[in-house]
Amino acid sequence: RDFDIREQFAIISSGVMPFKWFYMGYDLATLPLKLQNAWDTCMEFSRMVWMGLAELGRGNVQRDDMAGPVGIVDMMAETGAQAESTGDALYSIFYFTAFIAVNLAIMNMLPIPALDGGRLLILGIEAITRKKLPKNVEGYIHFVGIIILFGLMIFVTYNDIKMRVFEHTHTPHYSYSLRLVR
Repeated sequence: RDFDIREQFAIISSGVMPFKWFYMGYDLATLPLKLQNAWDTCMEFSRMVWMGLAELGRGNVQRDDMAGPVGIVDMMAETGAQAESTGDALYSIFYFTAFIAVNLAIMNMLPIPALDGGRLLILGIEAITRKKLPKNVEGYIHFVGIIILFGLMIFVTYNDIKMRVFEHTHTPHYSYSLRLVR
């Protein structure tokens, strides 16, 4: 029997969970289970990155929603400071670092010139047209991509510094907590 959303909420609120995807308890931490958990976490991070890119594409991302290297370090410090113990702080920081790694991997594969995804796009176009793109044209394409990426990096870093130094804002709009339960 399928439950509508109100029935699902009532069942969840009551603490009686007839759904097979919900599991209370623990399993022995075997290598296959740890690998499955790592894969599931990576897929969840990937979903979050793609959702963020979709929001960016729709124009729903404000200037204060973006973070560069300075903002990432600030969020990392905030994440560690919110933990109840040193072990929890390290766990949260490693978790956040894994999220950043997945984020960077996805961003690197976007079809933007100067990134690996841009190079793959050029290789794909060359394979379809069966014509090699002249090296100087490919160089110009990647040069424009690098200029755009540097411009974005400068803008985001300036925004990070401005929010923290000039506006004395240490909890920007994009700030969130990564307090995790093991």
